[in-house]
Amino acid sequence: MLVHGRDARRIRGVVDRIAAAGGQAMPVQGDLASDNGAAAVYSEARMAFGGIDILINNAGAYEARTWFETTPATWRMFFETDVLSAVRLILAAAQDLRQAGWGRIINVATGMATTPQVVMAD
Repeated sequence: MLVHGRDARRIRGVVDRIAAAGGQAMPVQGDLASDNGAAAVYSEARMAFGGIDILINNAGAYEARTWFETTPATWRMFFETDVLSAVRLILAAAQDLRQAGWGRIINVATGMATTPQVVMAD
C-alpha cells in the first residue's frame, strides 16, 4: 500500500499505524495539484510496486471562506487539488490498468460536494 500526502510527518504517522496493525505501507510525499507533481507521485508509486492495481483518489483542499472571501486564485487552487488531481492520476493509471487487464479506480469526495454550507463557496 502506498500512503501519499503533502506533509511528511502526517504520512509517516499513517504508515506507522498501518505497520502497527500488521500491514505494510510505503510513504510518498508530493503535491498532486500540478501536472509534474502528480506525474512524480505516480511514477514513484509505480516503481515501488511494479504497477498499480487500485487507485483511490482522495486528495482535497478546504478552507473555510465565505463567497466574498473566495478569490479566483482560491477557486483555481481548489479545482487543481480537488478535481484535476484525480484526472491526472486517472490518466496516468488507466493505461497501466488496461495493460494489466484488471484494476479499480475509486474517487472519494466530501459530503460538502453535495450538501455545502449556505455561507460557503464550496
